[in-house]
Amino acid sequence: MVTNAVDRNRYADWLKAAIDSNGLYHNHKETMAWTATAFYLPAAFGLGYWANRVIVATTASILFTILVVLATYLVYRFLNMQFRMRWKAADIAVGLRRAMARVCADTIPQSEAELEVDYGHHKAWPRFIQSEIDLVIEESKKRRTLAAFAKGLLYEASAIFDKKKKDEEMKVDDRLWTEVPSYFGVIAATMVAIALVWW
Repeated sequence: MVTNAVDRNRYADWLKAAIDSNGLYHNHKETMAWTATAFYLPAAFGLGYWANRVIVATTASILFTILVVLATYLVYRFLNMQFRMRWKAADIAVGLRRAMARVCADTIPQSEAELEVDYGHHKAWPRFIQSEIDLVIEESKKRRTLAAFAKGLLYEASAIFDKKKKDEEMKVDDRLWTEVPSYFGVIAATMVAIALVWW
């Protein structure tokens, strides 16, 4: 059991290092997603403009449209993967902080079973840490959906007129506010590129 100060300090130091490392990973995933978006938007506009000037045959326009749609799908999948890993990294950080709170609370001793390494996960953390992380990830899954975004958007729009509404659970998760515009930007750029070819 983690009962003495040396064990608690050792776990606390390890958790601090894991939180810092996870923070770097989280920032990297978000940076990758926004970099891909930033490169795709002008590329789509530029290709659409170029195609408008160069392509005259209908067959070439169809081929260009197919290529742009395929590129959009690939970029969308990349963005989704990066943002999904960013969400997971944020959830892991919360789980690590909860585990840190358990370690630092002198009144909560850890059993031998909780301290065993959980080899079922790729990180191979002690079970008490992995259980905290799993709980946070499970809680977070329902917030990263289009339905949750739409529901939260409606709630926030209605809260403009009803200042008494303060339910934080109903609001759009802040992470979605940075993710959804990226998807809309990619779709809008694709539509403009296709429209430029056909007009």
